[in-house]
Amino acid sequence: MRPGSGGDYYDMFDLRSTAPGRIGLVLGDVSGHGIPAAMLMISAGSILRNNAPLHGDDLSAAVSELNTHLVKNSETGKFMTLFYGLLNDGGRTLLWSSAGHDPAIWYHAESAEFTELQNTGMPLGIMDDAQFGREGPVTLKAGDIVLVGTDGIWEARTVTEEMYGKDRLIDLISASKNESAEKIASSVVQSVLDFCSGAAQADDITLLVIKCIH
Repeated sequence: MRPGSGGDYYDMFDLRSTAPGRIGLVLGDVSGHGIPAAMLMISAGSILRNNAPLHGDDLSAAVSELNTHLVKNSETGKFMTLFYGLLNDGGRTLLWSSAGHDPAIWYHAESAEFTELQNTGMPLGIMDDAQFGREGPVTLKAGDIVLVGTDGIWEARTVTEEMYGKDRLIDLISASKNESAEKIASSVVQSVLDFCSGAAQADDITLLVIKCIH
């Protein structure tokens, strides 16, 4: 995971007191860059971390509460996309709510195929009465990989404006499927930086990687 100029947000927190066996996984992307984006990111992160345990596995309520806060407190035109997942490591299941965020990529080890964990709502901070659904649970099998990223990965460009793209990312996941989650994440960051060598970094490079090892 690599945060850049302040507009991306990621976190992990223990929800076992209200959602037994669950770990919260969060990744968000605030529109814009610089200090305003960083301040919005900090505010959103604080709200979700403090309030998510109160909602347990009711992801829709947690995301809706965050959306209400952002609508009331962010500048006009500012918004945030968010992936919020609940991982049950004992049952190997994943629930998620995705507010306008790029779909998470799911590598299925048994078939060597890729599918996506789709959005369940619009970006946060736009409409106070927006609805945010919950999907899952899906069950992860041994060797499965789930990667949640921000567009600073696939929209990264070279000095000649060639885009990194999702095909390269999928190829890298396939090539790294036997590595640990930490190694896969590091490989993605390094691959993007190598690809854009010589070009200024225009956006954050941030990701979460889940790998089922048994």
